[in-house]
Amino acid sequence: YPLFLPKQLYYNPATNQTIYEKPLPLSPYFPFDEHKYHVLAYLVEEIGCSVCIFINYGTDTLFYSFMSYVLGQIDILKYFLNNFDSYSKKIKGQLDCDDDRADFVTMQLCIFEHQRIISEIALANSKISAEENNEKNIDSYYDFNGISVDIQNPEPFSKDAETLEQVEMAVDNNSSNENNLMGASSSKESDNERDLENFTDFEDSGSEYDPDTAIAKSTGSSSDSTLEQIEDENLKQTKRTERKGRPKKGRNAKYLGQTFRNRKKLKDSNKKHYSIKGKLIKPKIFIDFLCNCTLKCNESISQENRKKVFENFWGLASYNAQTAYIAATVRQQGIKRKRNKQSTRRQYTRVYEISNIKVCRDMYIKTLHISPKRVNTALKKIKTGSVKDERGFIQGGHIKLSEETKNKVIHQISKFPTYISHYTRNESDAKYSVPDHTLRKMYHLYTEDELNHKLGFSSYKTIPIL
Repeated sequence: YPLFLPKQLYYNPATNQTIYEKPLPLSPYFPFDEHKYHVLAYLVEEIGCSVCIFINYGTDTLFYSFMSYVLGQIDILKYFLNNFDSYSKKIKGQLDCDDDRADFVTMQLCIFEHQRIISEIALANSKISAEENNEKNIDSYYDFNGISVDIQNPEPFSKDAETLEQVEMAVDNNSSNENNLMGASSSKESDNERDLENFTDFEDSGSEYDPDTAIAKSTGSSSDSTLEQIEDENLKQTKRTERKGRPKKGRNAKYLGQTFRNRKKLKDSNKKHYSIKGKLIKPKIFIDFLCNCTLKCNESISQENRKKVFENFWGLASYNAQTAYIAATVRQQGIKRKRNKQSTRRQYTRVYEISNIKVCRDMYIKTLHISPKRVNTALKKIKTGSVKDERGFIQGGHIKLSEETKNKVIHQISKFPTYISHYTRNESDAKYSVPDHTLRKMYHLYTEDELNHKLGFSSYKTIPIL
């Protein structure tokens, strides 16, 4: 019977007794007549209690499972942080777990890796006999192929081996099956280095030599100091790029440290660098050139002397200094004998010297490893009185407006009527043009008056009017 139905009192006069009983909530036929509201109340009570019980137990179960998962992950992370030193060598090169800014995927892989190690520890502990358990703590030691390592104090002690290198070799043997899956981060750096090595270098000297067979032995003391300065600047730039906070606007450098200034220093000092297009430029190497000229250059100057000149030339590490050196060792003089006085084909001849010894042009160029155009440029700069490298600097003057053109524009604008503003009359005597006379209209009137003009509107509006 439903609990909410009250007991009703009945009196039986035949027996002179008072009876307490509960009325039946259901009728033997449908509909329920006067007992209908009792049935609805019964159904609402039963359904409501069932729903409340289900919600209560369901929320408790979900909350318990969620908190147990979170607490389990926290315990794993604590174990990972406490015993990181013992496993860092095993995972180094495979995962960047020691990176402060490691992403979520990397940290998750680290946790999975240490879960696997924990399972291996449990498996190894299960195989240890009871006698060994008395000597060592099962939870604090792990056996790497016969070499025991203390997890709480991760320094190897001698069981079958005494060196840390053997420990690392044993760790690598245990993790050889996971190297293909966990070595994605280390393979990226090797791929980048392999791509950079695939670049080829093409020299303009015409010689067929392999730059990889003889890497520059021609570095002087001055070039070494220049290289150290460049490395310091590269380190400073690396620190600037790794700064925290708002990221810098613009594109990132394709090759870190290869700024225009550093690239120029590396090029002038004959060091390996990257061009603007990303091509790897390898250092130039001294080549023994066999000359068959009438001056007999190979006999007059030795190979060691020419190699020393090559090293000193690129040891200057300055374009201006190298240009001055070329201008000092190459002289232009008049032709000694003219076969035809009216011929204007050749007006002078050049004398090339190496260590005050006269040589031919090919020997001079091949020794310094430069092109004939470099010699022509150096001699042209001597005529101007300066050997300074002015490439990349704005010279100006080739589109400069003449004073005559400026005076014409000023005279034309002064013809238009002007007025003084009523609001600023007491403060200044500035004059303003009529609102209908715009600069565009004034320029059109100027073009009608000056038919042969070469003045654009952008230059017209920048001319100052006093």
